[in-house]
Amino acid sequence: MDIAKVYVKIWTIQMEVIMKALEFVLAVVFCTLTLPLFGHGVLLTGENNDQFYRLLTSEISVDVEDQVAIVTSTQLFSNLYGDNTPKYVFPLPEGASATQLRWQINDKWFIASFAPVAQDSLPPNPSQGWPYVLQEYMGNTPLFFNFDNPVEAEQNILVEITYVMLLPYHLGNVTFDYPNRYSSLQFIPLESITLDYSLSSQRTIMSIDMPGFTPDITNDGHEAHLNLVLPNTLNPGDFVVNYALDPEQFGLFGLSTMVE
Repeated sequence: MDIAKVYVKIWTIQMEVIMKALEFVLAVVFCTLTLPLFGHGVLLTGENNDQFYRLLTSEISVDVEDQVAIVTSTQLFSNLYGDNTPKYVFPLPEGASATQLRWQINDKWFIASFAPVAQDSLPPNPSQGWPYVLQEYMGNTPLFFNFDNPVEAEQNILVEITYVMLLPYHLGNVTFDYPNRYSSLQFIPLESITLDYSLSSQRTIMSIDMPGFTPDITNDGHEAHLNLVLPNTLNPGDFVVNYALDPEQFGLFGLSTMVE
């Protein structure tokens, strides 16, 4: 065989391998860049944008059907300052839509009304007085809300936000990511961080895991559940749940191939 043709064939095979590897790397990088940087909500005093309520606990509840996730993130805060009417900020993931915001004070629940408002009535955005550390934490699509209820000194307030999002899917593999870093805003560990994750799928659930953690997991093939409780922690690492759906059932049930 002509030596030149051998070299060309080897070069072609090498380029195919490199291109496939590059496609994989780019997909991973693209997915990483579009994920939110942080996940827990933040409560600020009404008087100062650099005074944060202490975050005591955080509970994340996730209900997933195939690829659509409904996420409920609940944080318990403590007011370490004087009486004030707080402001709430949440780093909403890009592409997610908030469906409900509610809070509890003195065992009474209040629900926010999501309705269009005039631009001049919106709370200030990061370019209008938010400290740099908060700008970095909030990302590109934060949700802001001004409370009407005053909170007394040393009083606790429970805040719960629910949002819906489409999880990234590629070749039967789906990933849920919830960033889990709060040390830029607080140095005291949280009393607990909890993740409760439920998955139902028309396609067979081949596997489900959570790298870096050892949660309780059950999986009967179409219903899977994962539960994790971490006491006395601040930055335990991002919560990433990966699950694989049967590739042989591809086309029987519709799923989006969106990668974010």
